[in-house]
Amino acid sequence: MEGEKRKLKALSDIASIDLTLEFNEILQRILKITCEAMIAHSGTLILVDGEAEDLRMVASYGLGQDYPDRVHEMARKAGVPLSYSPSGTVLRTGKYYIVPNVFKEPRGKPWLNLTKELGFSSIIFTPMKKGSEIIGLLNVYMAQPHQFTDEEIDFITIAASQAASVVQNAMMCSRLKDNILELKGYKEHLEEKIEEAHKKLYDSEKYLRTVIESSLDGIAVMDEQGRFEFGNDSFFRIIGWQKEEMIGASLEKIVPGEAKESAHERWTDIKDGNERYNEIKIKTRNGEIKYLHISYSQTDIRGEKKIVCIVKDATENKSLELALKESEARYRDLFENANDSLYVYDGSGYFKEVNNTALQLLGCTKDEIIGTHISGWITPESLMTTQENLKKQADGELLEEPMVLEVICKNGEHRWMEIKRRIIKHGNKVKEVHGIGRDTTEKRRLEQELIESETKYRDLFENADDPMYTIDAGGYFKTINNAGQRILGGSRDEIIGSHISRWLTPESYKASQEILEKQVMGVQSEQPILVEVICMNGEHRWGEIRTRVIRDKDRITGIHGIARDITEKKRLEAELIESEARYRDLFEKAEDPMYTIDAGGYFLSINNAGLRLFGCTKEELIGTHISRWITPESLKSGNENFSKLASGERIESPPVYEIICKNGEHRWVETRVRTIKNGDKITGVHGIARDITEKMRLEQQLKEYHEKLKRSYEELIEADRLRTEFVSNITHELLTPLTSIRGFTELLYDETTGKISSEQKKNLEIILRNSDRLIQLIKDLLDISRLEKNKFGLQFGQVSVEDVLLKSAQDVQPQAKYKEIAIVQDIEPLPRVWGDEGRLIQVITNLLSNAIKFTPQEGTITIAARENKSEIKISITDTGIGIPADRLSRIFDRFYQIDGSSSRKYGGMGLGLSICKSIVESHYGTIWAESDGSGSTFHVVLPKLENGKKPGS
Repeated sequence: MEGEKRKLKALSDIASIDLTLEFNEILQRILKITCEAMIAHSGTLILVDGEAEDLRMVASYGLGQDYPDRVHEMARKAGVPLSYSPSGTVLRTGKYYIVPNVFKEPRGKPWLNLTKELGFSSIIFTPMKKGSEIIGLLNVYMAQPHQFTDEEIDFITIAASQAASVVQNAMMCSRLKDNILELKGYKEHLEEKIEEAHKKLYDSEKYLRTVIESSLDGIAVMDEQGRFEFGNDSFFRIIGWQKEEMIGASLEKIVPGEAKESAHERWTDIKDGNERYNEIKIKTRNGEIKYLHISYSQTDIRGEKKIVCIVKDATENKSLELALKESEARYRDLFENANDSLYVYDGSGYFKEVNNTALQLLGCTKDEIIGTHISGWITPESLMTTQENLKKQADGELLEEPMVLEVICKNGEHRWMEIKRRIIKHGNKVKEVHGIGRDTTEKRRLEQELIESETKYRDLFENADDPMYTIDAGGYFKTINNAGQRILGGSRDEIIGSHISRWLTPESYKASQEILEKQVMGVQSEQPILVEVICMNGEHRWGEIRTRVIRDKDRITGIHGIARDITEKKRLEAELIESEARYRDLFEKAEDPMYTIDAGGYFLSINNAGLRLFGCTKEELIGTHISRWITPESLKSGNENFSKLASGERIESPPVYEIICKNGEHRWVETRVRTIKNGDKITGVHGIARDITEKMRLEQQLKEYHEKLKRSYEELIEADRLRTEFVSNITHELLTPLTSIRGFTELLYDETTGKISSEQKKNLEIILRNSDRLIQLIKDLLDISRLEKNKFGLQFGQVSVEDVLLKSAQDVQPQAKYKEIAIVQDIEPLPRVWGDEGRLIQVITNLLSNAIKFTPQEGTITIAARENKSEIKISITDTGIGIPADRLSRIFDRFYQIDGSSSRKYGGMGLGLSICKSIVESHYGTIWAESDGSGSTFHVVLPKLENGKKPGS
């Protein structure tokens, strides 16, 4: 019981691990909790390395911090992956793997020496699953050879499942924090860039205009009413409006209706200086929706307030921002409310005031701390530190770094605080101490992650920009950034001082010089310069370049350029042309007719298969109206379907139209169409047709055949009804006189009407026997008639199977005695069944009569009955002539006889077994026969009546 409690607590502790801890600390806690609950020697945790498609040991417990490195090193020396071990078996099968004795495990050979050194002997490897995916393994090591019990396996399996959830959530938490830091860094970087741009604006208006005009970012200026006064080319290119359409217009012109109210509120904040950066949604002149990142700054020009905007097209980045939005919302509240701890204590060290954040940190109420001495809340070492620093401050000495104190919370927990404080003096005496404390317990863990994060994002910042450079008036490089070096493939020393012609093709160099000459003359280029660049390794790449002239007063001193690599764009354009050519080839060679029709119903294009269908040339069809080629009924149907498509309604099944070929022949086609749109306007339809003329002809023939078959079926039903009525009527008519004949014959046989001779009595016996036979045949016909009408009239109740078998054996005893046949009964005590006793007796009697009929003189018939789990099985075995194997499947068919010749030896109409089968199946049972050539066995199986439940209910 104590072990169960310990394991339950361990599972609870794993699920409750703080996800904000360092990732390695989370892994260590999982192992520690699991191993302590198992009283294990040690444990390890392995994660699946998705990139390397292998396993990676990431943490160990009780084996030393270097254990994972030693395992990987030994695997490398042995030339095998970590998945060579049982860990790989778990990864492939998804099931746990137990090694009771590692020294007998062949796949553990590379690590045997390490195992002996560290002193463990058995291991259980358990998969950590998230759904059906295995993300790692949780392994527990025991000191001695150990057979893990089912309870231990269940505990470790559940612990591995909870560990998988904790590890997945911890990874997600880490990624979300990284995303938030990235956004924060991006925002801070953007604000720094805007402030730097503002400073440059004041330095030189001419220089600013040159930079603005060559900038790839959009730059615009608005007055206090929000009207645009200026915008560079990039601005109008980004927002998708012409300059003359926007100058004098307000921002609301390009904001969609649903966003206007929000935009108006933001504009008020911007004018009041409360907002410097936001994202807005706009609508271009052609109706396209875009998302823009805009930063704002205010300035005064000739005494009037102006708003300067820096615009970036953020449409492509919107998907990333939306993905991060949920993460940012989740943590925004944490950051916005994470206030520092504030406190005040007097010159003697007694608390006078503490804020709520500090109370939450210490885990106490205000009444519990106010008036207490600081020594009750910090360690002695920290108390000594704070007293020494307080003396230095009182003496006027400056403290460069904040103090770090170890705080003791109410519950005994120790936490670390980074403290900044100032002293309030009255003369030379310290009157009060005001302190600001920040909980750095978590910071200590995050410092290493922060260093890694800063390194990563610094690299992104320094290398993610477009290539930028300057060249002097002679065309020699003066500066180039990292992106430019990467594009050209040369070092800074190899590029600086080289001539621009070294890196451009002659054609691109000539074109760029011509445009630069125009810029020198004051002619601005509307479009960027397209150049073909020759890289250091000889590779040719394409770039779009925007340049501005650098002047020193009236003298040109150089050129500043910003480039964008469009090599991939050029490649895609070439692939698009090739793709269009392939599409045209497929269009023309398609076996089904393909076509396009404009919104007015006139043919725009058609492929060769379509021309073959209509039997005309392309010149005869292109430009003609669809009504020329289809019947009026099909034209009406086509117009209705086009209206459905235009309203957005789906057409479930392909419509069928009757077309008129050039030679006047009418054919039928099945079509599938889609609308062609320009924005929200439908400009035409594209269709694919299939000639189904032959299919419709075959369908018509099939329909006619179906009608004919239906009439034949109805005639057969009527004939069968008449036959059934005839059999029913004739059997009733025959049975009445036969009953009278047999009755009077019995009177004669019993000498009721007078004495008769032995010869007469013998003749009367023949009459009685054949009368009984004829009456039974008529009754069989009546039963068949009832079966066909499903009017057996069964009277169900609880029936004793033993009584049924006894009565049936008594009924056939005279026949058996006549042929000297022994009837052996091997019947166990049997439960009751739910059935019609009379009909069940009829079945057994019929089977026994058949057995007597086909068994020679002095033969044997055995009646066996057994009780199974849910049924009773009755078997009747004879020593007769047997049944041929090829006839066994048909003996229960109506009117079927094994010997159907006119000279057959045995009588009967072949109805008895058919009636038996129908009766047994009406009792939810089964009947079948077996024969090996020297006798036959008939089996009847009936369901038992259990707990009052009736079969079939």
